[in-house]
Amino acid sequence: MFKLLYKNKGITSFKFINKWARENNIKKIGHTGTLDPMATGLMIVATDDDTRLINYINKDSKNYKTTMKFGLDSNTLDSDGEVIQKKLINLSDIELLAKINSFVKTYNQIPPNFSAKKINGKRAYELARENKVFQLRSSEVTIDKIWNIEINYPNVTFEVRVSHGTYIRSLIRDIAHSLNTFAIMAILERTEVHRLSLDRVDEEINPKELIDYKFIKIKDIKKLIDGKSVNVIASDGEYIVEYNDDLVGFVCLKNNEVIKRKLFGNKLKGVK
Repeated sequence: MFKLLYKNKGITSFKFINKWARENNIKKIGHTGTLDPMATGLMIVATDDDTRLINYINKDSKNYKTTMKFGLDSNTLDSDGEVIQKKLINLSDIELLAKINSFVKTYNQIPPNFSAKKINGKRAYELARENKVFQLRSSEVTIDKIWNIEINYPNVTFEVRVSHGTYIRSLIRDIAHSLNTFAIMAILERTEVHRLSLDRVDEEINPKELIDYKFIKIKDIKKLIDGKSVNVIASDGEYIVEYNDDLVGFVCLKNNEVIKRKLFGNKLKGVK
């Protein structure tokens, strides 16, 4: 099962999904992307056998609503961190609008030190908590759109659509640095993920909505389950097997024959 959930503020993504799993008697759970503890918004969870489909989920853009607060800098780049600088400079609405809109582009972004990025097998936030000195590599991100900009200086709220792997905390840092000042992320809400918006919270999601991949229906499903030779007329390659409008495993085809199979046993119990 895939389910669209809404995470509240003040809890880690890990604790949030595991609490939901316990309450719903789910034995195995995974998710398609974390949110910071201070953030709210949409998360997609996968349960049981469907956790094996997570790596096949589209790396679509995501939408957020955020508030940046000028005049403060923190070690985590957000309001949960330790404030390390305070200085508020005068900025006009015209300056702010022009600079924020200039970030609708593709650029190389450095993740926050307090992030889950790994350095030599260790999470960056672990090194940061140990006060270790290190530099994370930048990665290319795309800011597709920024809209509904509301200025109540020193607070600025806007909505933004970004590519997979973009850190809103880093975007806010970079906007502020381009104005020769600093700012932190005060509020963050994820409002759309994998093309799913807030009006679908608590819905069970068909994984076919989330995956752009090759699907195949195999008539001889019992032979496939039993490990017998199965012939299928299709191009060579890997496919996700569809059965009764559900995704039940993977097969690899070569010369119209199944040469590898990895099936979701629980979903295929009782097939005759």
